[in-house]
Amino acid sequence: SLRPLRVLALFLLGAAGARLRLAEAGSGQRWILFLGVALGLPSGLALAWLHKSIGPAQGDGLNLYLLAETLAPVLAAIGYAALLLALWRGSFALARPLQRMLAPVGRMALTHYLLQSVICIAIFYRFGFGRYAQDPLVHLVAFAVVIFSAQVVLSLVWLRFLRQGPIEWLWRWQIQKQRPRLLRTDYT
Repeated sequence: SLRPLRVLALFLLGAAGARLRLAEAGSGQRWILFLGVALGLPSGLALAWLHKSIGPAQGDGLNLYLLAETLAPVLAAIGYAALLLALWRGSFALARPLQRMLAPVGRMALTHYLLQSVICIAIFYRFGFGRYAQDPLVHLVAFAVVIFSAQVVLSLVWLRFLRQGPIEWLWRWQIQKQRPRLLRTDYT
């Protein structure tokens, strides 16, 4: 499987984006985002279509199949991430409400990552409901939207009364070697 290479590539691209401060409005670098959208989405989606249409190949087609399998998700991820970052940094009417809605999710990112993992393990693995490879893609996308929407609401409510997510709180406690305050006193 080439999945570890794709994951490594995505981690490195994310680290590069953080180093370039692509999510920060005042950092410049907008041209990188536009280039990522203009090149990443079309090439990633085209390679994904190619990968799907040629199917598992042998002989001469194997190299093209493996190239498409490896690069399609990475290029599409670059395109989608660049598009989301451009929207995040944008000055259109919905940018501020979108930022206010999604910022709490980012403040609880580790909690949400672990929560998504627990939910998906319970649903898709055999010792849970065993739904792996049983549902069409459209159902899985709808499932992901429902889970993420629930996490958005959970974040908004949680952070209204508490300073940080539970896992982030435990993490800080371990790093700082003293228990940080969890409850907010300025309910805004």
